[in-house]
Amino acid sequence: NQVANPFQKAMIVCMSRRIAVDLYNYLREIPECPPVEVIMTGDVSKDPKEWREVQPGSKYAHIKSKKEQEEVKAKLRDPEDPLKFVIVVDMWLTGMDAKPLSYLYVDKPMRGHNLMQAIARVNRVFPGKEGGVVVDYIGIATSLKEATHKYTQSGGTGSPTYDISEAVNIFMDYLKAVRGFIPSEIDVQNWRAKPKIEREDFIADLVNILLNRDPEEYIQAAAKLEKSYQLVKHQPEVLELADEVMLYFMMKAQLRKHLRPSTGGSKENKTLEERLSELIDNSLLAKETVDIFQIAGIERPDISILDDAFLADLTKKEHVDLRLKLLKKLLEDQIKVTFSQGSPQSKALSELLEKTLRDYHNRVIQAADVVRVMINMRKEMEEEIRKRHDLGLSEEEIEFYKAITAMEQEAFSNEFLASLIHKVVKALKKQLAVDWTSPHRRDVYAKVKLAVKQVLIKEKITGQQLQFLTNKFMEQAEQQYKDWPMNA
Repeated sequence: NQVANPFQKAMIVCMSRRIAVDLYNYLREIPECPPVEVIMTGDVSKDPKEWREVQPGSKYAHIKSKKEQEEVKAKLRDPEDPLKFVIVVDMWLTGMDAKPLSYLYVDKPMRGHNLMQAIARVNRVFPGKEGGVVVDYIGIATSLKEATHKYTQSGGTGSPTYDISEAVNIFMDYLKAVRGFIPSEIDVQNWRAKPKIEREDFIADLVNILLNRDPEEYIQAAAKLEKSYQLVKHQPEVLELADEVMLYFMMKAQLRKHLRPSTGGSKENKTLEERLSELIDNSLLAKETVDIFQIAGIERPDISILDDAFLADLTKKEHVDLRLKLLKKLLEDQIKVTFSQGSPQSKALSELLEKTLRDYHNRVIQAADVVRVMINMRKEMEEEIRKRHDLGLSEEEIEFYKAITAMEQEAFSNEFLASLIHKVVKALKKQLAVDWTSPHRRDVYAKVKLAVKQVLIKEKITGQQLQFLTNKFMEQAEQQYKDWPMNA
């Protein structure tokens, strides 16, 4: 399951070197495409000059030296390395094992032993890997049957899955599981035929039902359905289910959009699967534009709408439950942006928000009481942001401020801390250099740390506070300036 395991990787087999290069260029044009590398032989007399030049999105040329090939192989074998795709023609189809390799995309005719060897690239055991997946773009099923027959006749064992009917059965099982999340009295078969306004309300009601039940479990079930659907969507018995299936995917997209945290931080903090899922979800939402916020009576997805006028208008529109859930999500996102994760302020506000909604669902308080609490929370966060602005902190300095204040250090006034951050950041940035956090640049790292400590000592900070602040400044510096000077 690729959602459960974010470390799986893929090999793409192309018919020619030119096709491999064209595919690389196409993939690089896709927004947020993960790292891709081409592995192929070189021919000086025939290769275009650019094939031997370093490629955008890589530190290598398409024609790689043996040493560079080994480096790419190590990246492919490392589940933590961001490299996700290798495009090959003839090389690496035999004798190269990489356990995280789970997907083989085949766009090249292969037969017999060569085909079995290619498929074997994705059959290695790896934690969380249920099995290798071969995606056939060119029609190798007949050749696979022949190769499998020869393999079993010669003493091999096993029964590779190439029967499309079995894939359809798996899809139907996943579809049945997803249908189980929908109340039996709701008819999802003809949703697209409804008038636009009625259709929007229908989807909003379904999303609200799932938010009240097991939204994360639904997302996982719909993700499995989506993967199986890609393999069988052109089969006649599946084509007639397209509208129903699309509804389930749209609901998954809406739930992901409003359940998953939006921290405002680096996209590098998201797993590849989360980023790819976002791209797919955005594509689905674009096909059938449904603004859940608008349906729920929220003018714009922004906590600034939380005011007395909004409170007065609260019960004049439908979908009050959904409106409160969406507002809760907006506040949760703003809490994460305003305070460091795990900070006292973040914890207190998050717990208050959870308790308030819990009391509402238990009928202890009314919807208006929930909104009053939310308005006060909005004001508290705006006051925190205003205070930081008054202290003259830049965006990068605010991250240092959040990291330090998260540890409940009450020994310093806000003004002293802001002044200290100004001085430390200015001093440490003077010592930064390329790859300063890498093991081979420990000398540079030591200079940066010394610069931090010298400023702190000069400001009369000693003992445990000196150690604590030095560590905090260095942790945040590593996070913010890891790719110096690109993120300067």
